[in-house]
This record gives sequence, structure tokens and C-alpha cells, in this order.
Amino acid sequence: MEPERKQTMFVDVGRATELPMLILAVLMVPLLLLPVAIDLSERANSTVLAVDWLIWAIFAVELGLKTYLAPSARAYLQHHWFDVLIVALPFLRPLRVMRAARTERAFRAARFGAMLLRTSETARMVLRRHGLHYSLAAMLVLVLVLSAAITFFERSHGGAIDDLGTAL
Repeated sequence: MEPERKQTMFVDVGRATELPMLILAVLMVPLLLLPVAIDLSERANSTVLAVDWLIWAIFAVELGLKTYLAPSARAYLQHHWFDVLIVALPFLRPLRVMRAARTERAFRAARFGAMLLRTSETARMVLRRHGLHYSLAAMLVLVLVLSAAITFFERSHGGAIDDLGTAL
């Protein structure tokens, strides 16, 4: 395939997969936390595991496709190291036979961290592309200022809110 066509397809695939991959990354968070947070039935656990692997497969296909279409596969993989981490982590489990609770929890925590990195990076790109990062920053400042004002007024008038965390 000629380089110009690959570049065009790379950009098109990037645009087309950006939002769906962000949604999958967000959906992945409860899937990683659910088995650790509560005891699931065997059926629910296997369903969560199947959905987890399906989402992982979609991430793997996206990574493979974008790596193939990228002008420089090596540069793409180095720049998107967290995508590589998300795809590689399931195979880096130490001694897959030994599925001790600590190993499983550590594995899930590592995948959770990698998913958070990917989600935050993708969200940042989407916000920046649509000019929403200014609105988000203004909203966060507004929430903090209003929370501080609520804390000040509640403290000075004997209210129930006495710290910033409660006001938030």
C-alpha cells in the first residue's frame, strides 16, 4: 500500500475509533474493579471475564491496525506505550497457573492504571479537539471556588459543613 493511502487511512481509523475506544476504556474500569470489590457468582465471574477478554481483543486489533497503518510502527508503539501495556499485560501475568488472590489483584490494579492512562489521554484529546478543555477547566475552578465559599459561610454561621471535602 502506498504511503499516502496508509497515512489517510491511519488518520481516518484514528478518528473513527477515538470515541468507541474511550467508551470501552471507561467500561473496562468497572469490569476490572467488580471482581475485586464484591464476590461474584461463578457465572457472573465468567461473564465479566469474557467481556474483559472481548474488550482486550478489540484493543489488540486497534493497536495492530494503527501500528500497521502508522508511518513508523516503532515510533507509534513508543509514543503509545500505554496501549502496548494494555494489550501486553494479560500475557505478562507471572506464572499463569498460580492465580493467587494477591497476584490477581496486583494484575487488575496494573491494568486499571493502564486503562486510566489511556482514558485520560483519549479524553484529553477529545476535549482539546472540540475546545471543551476550557469549559472543563472553568467548571472545575467554579466548583472549587463555590465549595470554598460554602465552607466559609457554613463555618461562620455554625453550619454542618466544616471542611472543603464535605462542601465538594
